[in-house]
Amino acid sequence: MSSTSLNPSCPFCHRLSDTNREPPGELVWSFPNSIAFLGRWQHWQGYVVLVSRHHCREPIHLQPEELLGFTQEMYLLARAVEKAFAPNKLNYELLGNQVEHPHWHIFPRYANEAERLQPVWVVISAAETASNCKEEIAMLEAGELQRTEICHKLKTTLKLLNAPRNPE
Repeated sequence: MSSTSLNPSCPFCHRLSDTNREPPGELVWSFPNSIAFLGRWQHWQGYVVLVSRHHCREPIHLQPEELLGFTQEMYLLARAVEKAFAPNKLNYELLGNQVEHPHWHIFPRYANEAERLQPVWVVISAAETASNCKEEIAMLEAGELQRTEICHKLKTTLKLLNAPRNPE
């Protein structure tokens, strides 16, 4: 069963508890069943994380209508990333190994990436363990555009797609 209560030890629940404290350029969209945040790694420009509004360990623990809504919102968000940034491919991941809360990672992949055939986590892990890890991580966090510009582009595209908004 899903729970509308938030888990105080969950980092996603902490973010969901007060989205007004999010800095500009972080909150992409507030859907009825989920919230989209701009992802940390903008080397893959347009990378987003879609977080379910309901805390549970597995997506199968969501109510069927919540899971359907969450999945439809992932689809709309992925369409927005594709329209806004025209990647060569989109990678979708629903893992939960580090944070047990249903969330999608949507990574746009580009044909000019040197590491285009590797999972992004391999590239991120290599950066985190490199001798010059601060510089490597900074390169992976940065995109060609500023975070606020990336977020604005996604919001504009979601509006064009008539994406549903949560009435808050």
